[in-house]
Amino acid sequence: MRRPPILAWLFVGALLTFLFAPVVCVVLFSFNDSAAAGPPIKGLTLSWYREIFTNVEYTDALRNSLQVALISASCSVVAGTAAALALVRLPRRITAVLAGFFVVPMVVPALFIGVALLSFFTRIGFELSLQAVIVGHIIVTLPLVIALIGARLQNLDLSMLEAARDLGASGPQAFARVLLPLIAPAIVSAALLSIATSADEFIISLFVNGGDQTVPVVIFGGLRTGVTPAINALASTILAATVLATLIAGRLVSLRDVAR
Repeated sequence: MRRPPILAWLFVGALLTFLFAPVVCVVLFSFNDSAAAGPPIKGLTLSWYREIFTNVEYTDALRNSLQVALISASCSVVAGTAAALALVRLPRRITAVLAGFFVVPMVVPALFIGVALLSFFTRIGFELSLQAVIVGHIIVTLPLVIALIGARLQNLDLSMLEAARDLGASGPQAFARVLLPLIAPAIVSAALLSIATSADEFIISLFVNGGDQTVPVVIFGGLRTGVTPAINALASTILAATVLATLIAGRLVSLRDVAR
């Protein structure tokens, strides 16, 4: 087998550097024992991470982001699971059309969704707050949940539910004891990816937060006065949380595929 040419290795290395160098710099400088957010690195410290949990603005933002992510993910999982169950029982043509509509929020620019929500909430007199942010995040995460759980349901024989009913199980019992264990990995994966998506969502949160800021909005506000090591630490914390959630979700999907 021929070894890849040196130019191929150089191209791949340059591409990886282009993609990950900014991320590595943010994480690296979050440990810098200096008030400067950039080089030189005078030493390593965790003081900026401690500041995250002592600065009221940062702790409020973390609490808001966690609250929004958990509530929006929970609502999306419940509604998305119900929608996926309904879609899989419909004729294929109707399912394809409806699935296309559900995908729209995933392809429409977040800027458009943010402006639309701001205009809609203002018109109906709905207060801009964390509740408005949660609604916006549900719009973004719900299609993801439907896609993941729907894909799992497509590979299952739902006649097993009818068989369970014939054996005396009620509808809820058939769902809880037969179907739920089979789609549980997809549900958990969808929930984790929804949390990761919500934690990273900036534009919609910026438009409708009404002063209740999430972490991305706080980071954006802090950048107006210059990047600080504390901002780097806050961004690195969100990065670690989202990467961890995504890796766990991916692992669950892999285990599901192996079990299949």
